[in-house]
Amino acid sequence: PHARGHGRRGVLGRMGGALALRRLQSTKVAAFLADKDVLVAREAARAINDVPIEDANGDLAALGTLTALPKDEVVLSRVVEANFRAGTATSAQWLARIAGDSKVATHTRQEAVAALADFATPQPRNRLTGAYRPLPQGKRDAEGAATALAASLNKLLVRGQPDLFRTAAGAAGRMKLQAAVPYLARAVAQRWDTDAVRIAALTTLKDLQAPEFAQVLSRASKDPTPRVRLWALKERVAIDPTLAPALVGEALKKGSVGEKQAAIGLLGWVQDPGAEAKLAGLLDELVAGKLPLALSLDVQDAAKKRNAPALLAKLDAYEKKRPDTDIGPYIEAVDGGDPEMGQRIFMYNSLVQCRRCHSVEGHGGEVGPELKGVGKRRSRQYLLESVVFPSKHFAAGFESVLVTMKDGAVHGGTVKKDAGPTLKLVSAEEGELTLLKKEIASREPGASGMPDGFGSILKKRELRDLIAFLAGQK
Repeated sequence: PHARGHGRRGVLGRMGGALALRRLQSTKVAAFLADKDVLVAREAARAINDVPIEDANGDLAALGTLTALPKDEVVLSRVVEANFRAGTATSAQWLARIAGDSKVATHTRQEAVAALADFATPQPRNRLTGAYRPLPQGKRDAEGAATALAASLNKLLVRGQPDLFRTAAGAAGRMKLQAAVPYLARAVAQRWDTDAVRIAALTTLKDLQAPEFAQVLSRASKDPTPRVRLWALKERVAIDPTLAPALVGEALKKGSVGEKQAAIGLLGWVQDPGAEAKLAGLLDELVAGKLPLALSLDVQDAAKKRNAPALLAKLDAYEKKRPDTDIGPYIEAVDGGDPEMGQRIFMYNSLVQCRRCHSVEGHGGEVGPELKGVGKRRSRQYLLESVVFPSKHFAAGFESVLVTMKDGAVHGGTVKKDAGPTLKLVSAEEGELTLLKKEIASREPGASGMPDGFGSILKKRELRDLIAFLAGQK
């Protein structure tokens, strides 16, 4: 049926046929998988996978054998799912072929790799639609999947494909593919791509218990990026805790802020007498006001973890000297945070919901001010105070008002427009409101729409990260 009809009328006719067969859940819809019009072929693939039409799954999976793979990513992603569901050594080879094809979009190649990694332990849900679709009972060829992926590693663990590399490295670790070791070791030694790539390589080398791991770890300790050096530092101390004092001392002298923080964190748990002495010295610096503020929270947390009387006494001495200001109890959050973690808090933390009212680069709400450039306009201390005590500072144009209407209704929000006979407010709770001024009984300054209490809702580390993110908005 897919061969009949030319031009727009023919395409519409074939699309109608595909849709009708979809409604009937007929396996004949598979005939449209080879249609020259991508929309018709896409509809057929969706019918088989999404409805689903399980008896046509083999036809969809077989597209992976074509000399030229389907170019449409909607179709090809369903070919991946169909082969995953088939669970045979042959379907695993077809998945490996898709994963190794450089002409295929990276995210689809990643899907194929992930399908091979999950081959032995499939979840009962369709990987594309999320629909509950337990796989048919029967043995799945996990060995065939491992063999197929191992044979494709030379096309997956390559330089210049960081996302694909990380997915493939994770899969190799899960499937215990020793064949991945040379590629992973090379990625670290030659410092491929990003720090995330090298950390993925190191993690899998560790999981595989590769003999090369010790040598590679030594190289990682000299990596140009702090994140890789930090990973190596933690691993070296985990392997040999007696190295902690020396490595911490080296990190405190030469390391980045993140490395110094991580090194101090190690002092909180490593079982070595020198660690407690090193931490005691850092506490003395804290009490004397000589320790960089970016390390203050880390030193305090490490001392609390060790719970040694001498360290706790030094902490008590620091608390007595803590600044007697509004932000004094939170002063550790001013500096030293991770802006990437802070962004996650801003975007996704459901307890504070920052983006509900504020936007960055146009993404977020409009109740509060746009935060682009706030790090350039305001100091870190100001930002911390604004988060912990939001009613203390109002951005120009975002003053809050409380309006009582003559009928007794009360509305609060930010004034969006005050002109003519109406007053426009916007609030997170009620959205945009237009009030007639003649119906207003009273109007007075209101508290910030941003609630107090963020200082207790967020942990100090989270608060520190959030301030780092806001301070980075230049």
